[in-house]
Amino acid sequence: MAIPTIRSVAHAVTVDGQGRNDLVVSETVQCTDINTDNTGHNYQWSFIDTPIGSHTNIVDSTSATCTFSPDVTGSYEISCTVDGVSSDVEILAAPLLRTGARIPAFSETLGYTGGGNAKGWHAALTQFMRATDATDFVGPSGPSGASGPSGAAGPSGAPGPSGAPGPSGASGPSGAQGSSGPSGASGPSGLSGVSGPSGPSGVSGLGFAGARVWHVGSGAGMYRTIQSAIDAINADPVPPSFDCRAVVMVWPGRYDIIVMITLPAYVTVMGATDREMVRLNFSGCNLFQFSGYNHVDSLYISPPNESRVVFVGGDTSYNRLKDLHITGGQSKLLTMAGTTFYDTQIWDIMCNMNVPSGPIIEAYNTSGERRNGGFLVTNLWSESYALTGIGGHIDLRQLDGTVVRNSYMGSGGPGGPEDGPNGRCIIVDQDGVPDGVFANINHCHLQASVPVSSAGTGAGYNLFCVVALGSTTSGWRNLYSASV
Repeated sequence: MAIPTIRSVAHAVTVDGQGRNDLVVSETVQCTDINTDNTGHNYQWSFIDTPIGSHTNIVDSTSATCTFSPDVTGSYEISCTVDGVSSDVEILAAPLLRTGARIPAFSETLGYTGGGNAKGWHAALTQFMRATDATDFVGPSGPSGASGPSGAAGPSGAPGPSGAPGPSGASGPSGAQGSSGPSGASGPSGLSGVSGPSGPSGVSGLGFAGARVWHVGSGAGMYRTIQSAIDAINADPVPPSFDCRAVVMVWPGRYDIIVMITLPAYVTVMGATDREMVRLNFSGCNLFQFSGYNHVDSLYISPPNESRVVFVGGDTSYNRLKDLHITGGQSKLLTMAGTTFYDTQIWDIMCNMNVPSGPIIEAYNTSGERRNGGFLVTNLWSESYALTGIGGHIDLRQLDGTVVRNSYMGSGGPGGPEDGPNGRCIIVDQDGVPDGVFANINHCHLQASVPVSSAGTGAGYNLFCVVALGSTTSGWRNLYSASV
């Protein structure tokens, strides 16, 4: 028998042996003793303290695993005792919805028992923090409040006096009418409404005129996952369009994704702040499937250590990736394949991958004849490691008019960037189809065993201000301006 170690699992996030402040009211929390020395012993789970106003109970309190559902915000202090001797205590809290602050457990400091109030200062603090949290601070805009009533009209001016009779009995002219009184003051404006979870608001500064926004995060009125926001967009009676995009605004935090998310057409997913603050972890699936006209901006993405794809473009057009940091794992960054896809843009991407074989970006025209794909890569910083098969960074097949500019790419086999025989920075028509495609490569640093290669008859490259370090027979060194 040993001191138990409490593992808590809430909304798919696991924490071992420490407190947490991310529980969600009404969502079940599972607690388990993971100390294997205690297997087969007698357990007793109990609350040392619960928040004021809570009536929740522990389910399966005499098993190695128990559950409970927080019913109000605050700290739930739970104890696990084995054989009535060894015990562990953790504080698991549901944060305040607006501020994210944690109401402390009663045992965390001294209490005051005066006046018949068993929790004294703690009750007062709880009421104060909840009241403060309920204040409508600046957040997502709700609908405008109703207009206040108009002010009452001012009184009419008094009539002017009649003119004196003229000579010979003629009537004098009528007196001028008195001026109107001032208008009454306007009534006060109505109070701002509170936003609902499915009420997207128009937001300026996104670069999309008329865009509507669905917020994802832990705040009041926000969706908890990207998928739930996408479900709301799909259920909305007004689908996204070219003139009115749908924007999924993801607020800082870590989001774990285990089922691929299909983005409807004209949908943008973007981080609300700096890309390092919004982290997407995915495993057991690809991350995003495009439907066309999709944009993904300002995210930190952590791929799994398995063969997956971050963005599955398929045969869709007008997609854009911008301001992303993608590191780790064995996933490809982007795959495009088909006969009609056009205008794919990759901007400002930092990418570290451990792909054992194949490119991290592949764009395959499968029509059997050359065509312009409108494929643009700019400001890509990419490192690819652990290659055992031919691979590296960008693989283009039968796709003319590709532009790669202002980018750094380094790759190679186990021996390093210039020693491994498998590294490629840019591959044009590895399949050898004679189609005469051209790629334009400007202001780039390419470092691999073979910086640029092709098996296609008539394929070529326009190079300007390119440093290409690698093989002298299959690649080029220190090129300033050349056509090959």
